[in-house]
Amino acid sequence: TLLERILRQFHVAINPRYRANQQGFGETYCNIYTWDATRALGAEIPHWVNGRGEPVGPGQGGELDANTTIEWLRRFGPSYGWRPVTSAARALDVANLGYPVAASWYNPGGIGHLAMVRPGKPDLERGIPIAQAGARNFDDGYLWDGFIQGSTIEFWTHD
Repeated sequence: TLLERILRQFHVAINPRYRANQQGFGETYCNIYTWDATRALGAEIPHWVNGRGEPVGPGQGGELDANTTIEWLRRFGPSYGWRPVTSAARALDVANLGYPVAASWYNPGGIGHLAMVRPGKPDLERGIPIAQAGARNFDDGYLWDGFIQGSTIEFWTHD
């Protein structure tokens, strides 16, 4: 599908742009991958925003990490075409129709996480297909390969 081709073009598993710990401070780049993928899909989840939550160019506003990106989705996402999806099964249905879907975990005590839902079939043990940058980068993984099993995952789609 077009969605799958667009997600794969970034080669997140091997692309140095998304390699963890580039600066030696324990950073990961799930938010950068999500930003890149959603921009390519014409449905940007921004990495930089101004004080009104409007997407701006790099360095022109505040930089969002995973948690603040999720806060942006909750507060401003609907104004930019992003809406919540009720379940992982529904998120996969929407991705299988070719729409962008982001998976997110808000961590109030630390670093959150973002990933892109891929078209495909679920795995009974591992969940729905995703691609992600993070502590582990992969193009062909599943929800519980990238998120802590049992954690509350929010899904977002853009029509």
